[in-house]
Amino acid sequence: MKRKADLNQIYQNSRDLFIRKGYKAVKMDEICASVGISKPTFYKLKINKRDLLIHAYKAADERLQTDPENLSAQQIHQEIFRVLDLVIEQIFGNGPDMLRDLLRLHFEQSCLDEILTPTWRGTMISLIKAGQKKGLIHNLRNPLTITKVIGAYVTGYSFQFAMQQAEDNRENLHEGVDAILHIGEIYES
Repeated sequence: MKRKADLNQIYQNSRDLFIRKGYKAVKMDEICASVGISKPTFYKLKINKRDLLIHAYKAADERLQTDPENLSAQQIHQEIFRVLDLVIEQIFGNGPDMLRDLLRLHFEQSCLDEILTPTWRGTMISLIKAGQKKGLIHNLRNPLTITKVIGAYVTGYSFQFAMQQAEDNRENLHEGVDAILHIGEIYES
């Protein structure tokens, strides 16, 4: 009897295998065997091993969404860091070894933009726009541009963590993003 592919189980099992053995060492046969499906069944899903690694780093989009219109400036600030922290938790949660595998993959085939999903970008843009309107964010550049700079900052921060040159220190990350957004007393003069 053929078994139907359970995509969530494939994602979970492949993540566990990547953490335990490393991305390059895990074979497709192993992933398929871990969930009890054949390779043809797997390939009918139109995903590949690269997609599985990238998926392990994507924060759940529904947790990223927010509506900033009725939030105070303080709440917008908190929401920016809640969304940022969700992404960082997802990136750092797999440990530095697997993150190094992702970075190696990125050098072969660009993939980091896929981690910062359109939902993440859209949420950050709407929070930045609302923060600019309420006078919280003093950086008045285009919110998309600011979001791209924050994405690049998160990527650099992730590189440092993967190379074990930085620890998971949210305070430093938050201060850096505050500087990008120009939030705080230093910018209020």
